[in-house]
Amino acid sequence: MLFVDPWLLSLFNLGIGMFLGSILFRSDFCMAGILRDVFLFGDRTLLNALFLAVILTMFLFLLGRLFGLLAVDPLPTFGPPSLTGLLGGLLFGVGMVLAGGCVVSTLYKMAGGNLAHGLAFVGIIVGSLLYAEVHPFFKVAESLTSLSEAVTLFRVWPRAAEAAVWLLAGGAGL
Repeated sequence: MLFVDPWLLSLFNLGIGMFLGSILFRSDFCMAGILRDVFLFGDRTLLNALFLAVILTMFLFLLGRLFGLLAVDPLPTFGPPSLTGLLGGLLFGVGMVLAGGCVVSTLYKMAGGNLAHGLAFVGIIVGSLLYAEVHPFFKVAESLTSLSEAVTLFRVWPRAAEAAVWLLAGGAGL
Protein backbone atom coordinates (compact mmCIF):
# COMPACT_ATOMS: atom_id res chain seq x y z
CA MET A 1 0.00 0.00 0.00
CA LEU A 2 1.24 3.48 -0.88
CA PHE A 3 0.84 5.16 2.50
CA VAL A 4 2.51 2.41 4.56
CA ASP A 5 6.02 2.68 3.12
CA PRO A 6 7.60 6.00 4.23
CA TRP A 7 9.70 6.29 1.05
CA LEU A 8 6.70 5.87 -1.23
CA LEU A 9 4.73 8.32 0.88
CA SER A 10 7.59 10.84 0.67
CA LEU A 11 7.81 10.45 -3.11
CA PHE A 12 4.03 10.79 -3.43
CA ASN A 13 4.04 13.96 -1.30
CA LEU A 14 6.97 15.38 -3.29
CA GLY A 15 5.11 14.75 -6.54
CA ILE A 16 1.92 16.36 -5.25
CA GLY A 17 3.92 19.32 -3.93
CA MET A 18 5.69 19.83 -7.26
CA PHE A 19 2.40 19.55 -9.16
CA LEU A 20 0.58 22.04 -6.91
CA GLY A 21 3.62 24.32 -6.79
CA SER A 22 3.77 24.53 -10.57
CA ILE A 23 0.05 25.27 -10.77
CA LEU A 24 0.33 27.98 -8.12
CA PHE A 25 3.43 29.43 -9.80
CA ARG A 26 1.78 29.57 -13.24
CA SER A 27 -1.50 31.03 -11.93
CA ASP A 28 0.20 33.39 -9.41
CA PHE A 29 -2.48 32.39 -6.88
CA CYS A 30 -1.94 34.30 -3.64
CA MET A 31 -4.48 35.01 -0.92
CA ALA A 32 -2.85 38.33 -0.03
CA GLY A 33 -2.73 39.34 -3.69
CA ILE A 34 -6.38 38.48 -4.26
CA LEU A 35 -7.54 40.51 -1.26
CA ARG A 36 -5.16 43.36 -2.14
CA ASP A 37 -6.57 43.53 -5.67
CA VAL A 38 -10.16 43.56 -4.41
CA PHE A 39 -9.73 46.25 -1.75
CA LEU A 40 -7.16 48.51 -3.39
CA PHE A 41 -7.95 48.21 -7.09
CA GLY A 42 -11.50 46.82 -7.19
CA ASP A 43 -10.26 43.95 -9.39
CA ARG A 44 -12.34 40.85 -8.67
CA THR A 45 -10.73 38.64 -11.35
CA LEU A 46 -9.19 36.09 -8.98
CA LEU A 47 -11.96 36.34 -6.38
CA ASN A 48 -14.00 33.68 -8.19
CA ALA A 49 -11.01 31.32 -8.01
CA LEU A 50 -10.80 31.97 -4.26
CA PHE A 51 -14.53 31.29 -3.81
CA LEU A 52 -14.21 28.11 -5.87
CA ALA A 53 -11.26 26.94 -3.75
CA VAL A 54 -13.17 27.61 -0.50
CA ILE A 55 -16.34 25.88 -1.72
CA LEU A 56 -14.37 22.89 -3.06
CA THR A 57 -12.49 22.58 0.24
CA MET A 58 -15.73 22.72 2.24
CA PHE A 59 -17.31 20.10 -0.02
CA LEU A 60 -14.32 17.75 0.21
CA PHE A 61 -14.20 18.09 4.01
CA LEU A 62 -17.95 17.38 4.11
CA LEU A 63 -17.44 14.23 2.02
CA GLY A 64 -14.55 13.19 4.28
CA ARG A 65 -16.77 13.55 7.33
CA LEU A 66 -19.70 11.74 5.71
CA PHE A 67 -17.52 8.75 4.78
CA GLY A 68 -15.87 8.66 8.20
CA LEU A 69 -12.42 9.67 6.98
CA LEU A 70 -12.38 12.84 9.12
CA ALA A 71 -13.68 13.50 12.61
CA VAL A 72 -16.61 15.89 12.97
CA ASP A 73 -14.98 17.69 15.89
CA PRO A 74 -12.02 19.94 15.12
CA LEU A 75 -8.45 18.96 15.76
CA PRO A 76 -7.30 19.41 19.36
CA THR A 77 -4.88 22.15 18.22
CA PHE A 78 -7.80 24.51 17.58
CA GLY A 79 -8.46 26.91 20.41
CA PRO A 80 -11.38 29.14 21.29
CA PRO A 81 -11.42 32.65 19.82
CA SER A 82 -9.51 35.19 21.89
CA LEU A 83 -8.15 38.71 21.73
CA THR A 84 -4.63 37.32 21.35
CA GLY A 85 -5.83 35.41 18.28
CA LEU A 86 -7.24 38.65 16.87
CA LEU A 87 -3.93 40.43 17.52
CA GLY A 88 -2.02 37.52 15.98
CA GLY A 89 -4.21 37.64 12.88
CA LEU A 90 -3.57 41.37 12.55
CA LEU A 91 0.20 40.87 12.86
CA PHE A 92 0.05 38.01 10.36
CA GLY A 93 -1.76 40.27 7.88
CA VAL A 94 0.83 43.02 8.32
CA GLY A 95 3.55 40.42 7.77
CA MET A 96 1.90 39.28 4.54
CA VAL A 97 1.83 42.87 3.28
CA LEU A 98 5.48 43.44 4.23
CA ALA A 99 6.55 40.13 2.64
CA GLY A 100 4.67 40.91 -0.56
CA GLY A 101 2.47 37.82 -0.42
CA CYS A 102 1.15 34.95 1.63
CA VAL A 103 3.30 32.09 2.90
CA VAL A 104 2.46 29.81 -0.03
CA SER A 105 3.26 32.46 -2.63
CA THR A 106 6.50 33.19 -0.77
CA LEU A 107 7.46 29.52 -1.17
CA TYR A 108 6.72 29.23 -4.89
CA LYS A 109 8.21 32.64 -5.71
CA MET A 110 11.33 31.71 -3.75
CA ALA A 111 11.52 28.42 -5.66
CA GLY A 112 11.22 30.48 -8.86
CA GLY A 113 14.40 32.38 -7.94
CA ASN A 114 13.00 35.57 -6.38
CA LEU A 115 15.60 36.74 -3.84
CA ALA A 116 13.19 39.04 -1.97
CA HIS A 117 10.89 36.11 -1.25
CA GLY A 118 13.90 34.05 -0.20
CA LEU A 119 14.58 36.70 2.44
CA ALA A 120 10.89 36.66 3.40
CA PHE A 121 11.18 32.88 3.88
CA VAL A 122 14.14 33.43 6.21
CA GLY A 123 11.91 35.88 8.10
CA ILE A 124 9.21 33.22 8.38
CA ILE A 125 11.71 30.77 9.88
CA VAL A 126 13.16 33.34 12.30
CA GLY A 127 9.67 34.48 13.35
CA SER A 128 8.63 30.88 14.00
CA LEU A 129 11.71 30.28 16.13
CA LEU A 130 11.10 33.47 18.12
CA TYR A 131 7.45 32.55 18.65
CA ALA A 132 8.51 29.17 20.05
CA GLU A 133 10.26 31.06 22.86
CA VAL A 134 7.23 33.19 23.81
CA HIS A 135 4.56 30.52 23.24
CA PRO A 136 4.01 29.79 26.99
CA PHE A 137 3.25 33.48 27.59
CA PHE A 138 0.72 33.53 24.75
CA LYS A 139 -1.03 30.38 26.06
CA VAL A 140 -1.64 32.17 29.37
CA ALA A 141 -2.72 35.37 27.59
CA GLU A 142 -5.05 33.35 25.34
CA SER A 143 -6.79 31.76 28.32
CA LEU A 144 -7.21 35.19 29.95
CA THR A 145 -8.63 36.86 26.83
CA SER A 146 -10.90 34.06 25.60
CA LEU A 147 -14.10 35.32 23.95
CA SER A 148 -16.08 32.05 23.82
CA GLU A 149 -15.85 28.39 24.80
CA ALA A 150 -17.03 27.24 21.37
CA VAL A 151 -14.05 26.38 19.19
CA THR A 152 -15.84 26.61 15.85
CA LEU A 153 -18.88 28.32 14.41
CA PHE A 154 -20.32 24.83 13.81
CA ARG A 155 -20.53 24.29 17.58
CA VAL A 156 -22.34 27.60 18.07
CA TRP A 157 -24.65 27.20 15.08
CA PRO A 158 -24.82 23.67 13.57
CA ARG A 159 -26.18 24.87 10.21
CA ALA A 160 -23.37 27.41 9.75
CA ALA A 161 -21.57 25.31 7.12
CA GLU A 162 -24.71 25.08 4.99
CA ALA A 163 -25.29 28.84 5.25
CA ALA A 164 -21.64 29.55 4.39
CA VAL A 165 -21.81 27.40 1.25
CA TRP A 166 -24.95 29.21 0.07
CA LEU A 167 -23.44 32.63 0.80
CA LEU A 168 -20.19 31.81 -0.98
CA ALA A 169 -21.96 30.26 -3.95
CA GLY A 170 -24.11 33.38 -4.29
CA GLY A 171 -21.10 35.67 -3.88
CA ALA A 172 -19.16 33.83 -6.57
CA GLY A 173 -22.10 34.03 -8.96
CA LEU A 174 -22.30 30.24 -9.30
